[in-house]
Amino acid sequence: MRVLAIYPGFDQSVNEMAMVWHKLCDTSDTRCTVLANAKSVLKGLTSAHQSEQAGNLRTFRFPLLKVDQEVLKIVTGTPADVIFCAVPLNMEIARQLQRVTGAPIILHTEYFLDDEVFLRRREYLGLPFLRPFFSERIRQRLHRETDRILCSNPAEFIDSKA
Repeated sequence: MRVLAIYPGFDQSVNEMAMVWHKLCDTSDTRCTVLANAKSVLKGLTSAHQSEQAGNLRTFRFPLLKVDQEVLKIVTGTPADVIFCAVPLNMEIARQLQRVTGAPIILHTEYFLDDEVFLRRREYLGLPFLRPFFSERIRQRLHRETDRILCSNPAEFIDSKA
């Protein structure tokens, strides 16, 4: 399987999923190309390497991850069977790359069904009584934009086309 993975930051020393992809690429017929920010949006660390390869795991880091000619060259040079979007934050990039590749999108998110944690303050205008309404709207949009959603807290698999 050929995977195009999109991350807000990707470094085996701080990112658990980086360790998982490394193991999958070493022990199965998985080839993974990772596109990520050089500075981790979530962990706040900056990677020392712009690109690296470890067997079937290739990682490309950018000062600011966006779909440009460099990213398109990488993506079209290594066709993907699936796009793995690590967080909803990168869904717009995943959707742009889906238009180029035609590959289905799998979204990984945490707290998908938890209205108390799922939203950032600006997404519900800071008004607590609006949280359930905006949470549901965002969940509906993510269901429309993806082929599958993997939820890690709670551990739950959601088929967005059901």
